[in-house]
Amino acid sequence: MSTVVVNNSQAKDKENQKGKLLVTIQKVKTKKTIQNDDNEKKKKKHHHHRQSKKHHHRRSRVHHKRGHNKRYHHRLRKELKQQQKMKKLDKMEYRKSLKKRVKEKKNLVLQKNFQLERKPLPKSKTISKTQTTKKEKPKKKGSFDEISSPKVRINVIKTNNSKKEKSVDNYFLRGNDFIHPLSARNELKLDWKTKPKTVLLIKQRGDTETTKLMSKMLKLLTFAYQINVLIEPSAKEDFPDYECFDTNDKPNLYQIFDFVISLGGNGTFLYTVSLFNLQPVPPLLGFSVGSLRFLTNYDSKNFRKSIKAAIQGKFFLTLRSRLVCRIFSDDELVFKTNILNEAVIDRSGSSRVVNLKCYCDNVKFTTISADGVLVSTPTGSTGYNISAGGPITHPAVSGILFTPMCAHSLSARPLLFPDSVVIKIKVAKDSNGICYCTFDGKQYGELKKGMYLTITTSKYPVPSINVNNSVADWFQAISTILGWNERKIKHKPYEED
Repeated sequence: MSTVVVNNSQAKDKENQKGKLLVTIQKVKTKKTIQNDDNEKKKKKHHHHRQSKKHHHRRSRVHHKRGHNKRYHHRLRKELKQQQKMKKLDKMEYRKSLKKRVKEKKNLVLQKNFQLERKPLPKSKTISKTQTTKKEKPKKKGSFDEISSPKVRINVIKTNNSKKEKSVDNYFLRGNDFIHPLSARNELKLDWKTKPKTVLLIKQRGDTETTKLMSKMLKLLTFAYQINVLIEPSAKEDFPDYECFDTNDKPNLYQIFDFVISLGGNGTFLYTVSLFNLQPVPPLLGFSVGSLRFLTNYDSKNFRKSIKAAIQGKFFLTLRSRLVCRIFSDDELVFKTNILNEAVIDRSGSSRVVNLKCYCDNVKFTTISADGVLVSTPTGSTGYNISAGGPITHPAVSGILFTPMCAHSLSARPLLFPDSVVIKIKVAKDSNGICYCTFDGKQYGELKKGMYLTITTSKYPVPSINVNNSVADWFQAISTILGWNERKIKHKPYEED
């Protein structure tokens, strides 16, 4: 056998070479795997990038559509706003044109009312204190007549036989200030559009003097002026040839007559007004035949001149306010009427004091222990009111008089309320006496405990015809009838040495 001797060094070299080969093979394998991994990652990245691009493209499309819709809606909103602005501008222009027309009309009215020395009115429509009016009568009938004060006007009612009336404003706006036109007298001038055709004539009952006067008036109205005259049924016996008004037509009497003539005193005047209860009242001409003449201003001796002036429309009116009285029992309406003078709640024949709860616009202001309470109009202030210690008030003053009657208190004084309030008087449950209610002298009946009365201003005043004007007639009445501020003994003048 042959033996091969191998050096140790050679064996080591071979082993080293094998190890190197293994290392190199492993290195090559690792490089390939790394490259493959990189390629796969790149592919994935590219695929992801492509997908993200597609997604981004889709999102951009959606956003584009949304943006387009937003822009479209924004345009629509702009257009709508512009349309609204145009509408507002149109409204503003229309209002401005209306204001201009109103200003022009007011200028015309002021030019007629205040005949100033300067021809055109200033643009601000303010009237200075230095400006004065010309004392010339207006050319046209029915225009505003002048009186002494330049800012006072006498309003005109143009009526179609007293069926249509114009409302009267209390305040005028000149510039930026409210100025009272001093029309508190409620004095109006009547201007007939057509000649009066029908007249109602009421006389005092049971008086021969009034029947004689009535026969003369009937002949004058029918033959001289060709006016249809109606009388009340109670006068049919004295004047059978004349027509009577139907009592069933009472709710519509104001539509029949152009004006009314009353022959008698205050009682006849009140009775005539009561025929037009809860309805408008035609102009009322009162001739004094009775004892009291507060309401009947005209003297019966000069009735021909007075009737002629009334038919021609040459007279002034005073609007006398009325009150609406309502009685409630258990909050249910029991009775309703209009009054011209006063409403009285008193103990009547009872000897005990009455307790009355008083409210103004549902606000309790007192509980009165007295003989009663009297609520009157300014027209009725010279009647029962003055006897109970109430104030004398001009009939053109807008207000409601509240007067306690023999109150068991030293501080119970009369009150004057505005005409816009609602006065409520309730019989207290602890009241000892029995209450009775009276309206313009006509007794209604008993008011039991818990019942109450409400009083408001009526929307239908009484237009009474004046002789001169309301102030002159009123002062003449209180001085001649009541003797206001008349003294029998006068002070002698002081004689100096």
